[in-house]
Amino acid sequence: MLAPRLQRPPKTPYPSLRDRSYKTNYPIVIITDGFKFELGNREVEALEIPAHSSGSLAFLDKRERILFTGDEAAPVVNMRNIVQYEKNMQKLMARRSEYDYVCYGHGKEMVYASIVDCCLANAQHILVGNEGEEIRFGGSKPLEKLPAYAMCNPE
Repeated sequence: MLAPRLQRPPKTPYPSLRDRSYKTNYPIVIITDGFKFELGNREVEALEIPAHSSGSLAFLDKRERILFTGDEAAPVVNMRNIVQYEKNMQKLMARRSEYDYVCYGHGKEMVYASIVDCCLANAQHILVGNEGEEIRFGGSKPLEKLPAYAMCNPE
């Protein structure tokens, strides 16, 4: 799936650094759901998952079995549209057999892919009217009191 190329030239990345030399003749490609591209010696697939922002994307590296989600699959649900967020988590769950780890925005390390299960359960918990109540997964501690790496991976 090839994305259309823009015809306008790119601008200097940081205007304050205008005097430095930046490559500006690179192609600009608009990517959408299902777009695949080579990154080094591996193929990465883009997945549209808009909720945190309208253009949110996840990137699936099947070879390394890692899903990069930005802020979408993070331990704390902070979305503009919880209905869309739940759809996004369903979409990621449908691909669950293709990744073992998730890298999310503001995270310090990779976490187990089970975080997507927790994000989906959290969204569903809110959608049935439990907004503001603590949600617990397999343990006695509320999620907010656990470190990020343990949130969906209780020992």
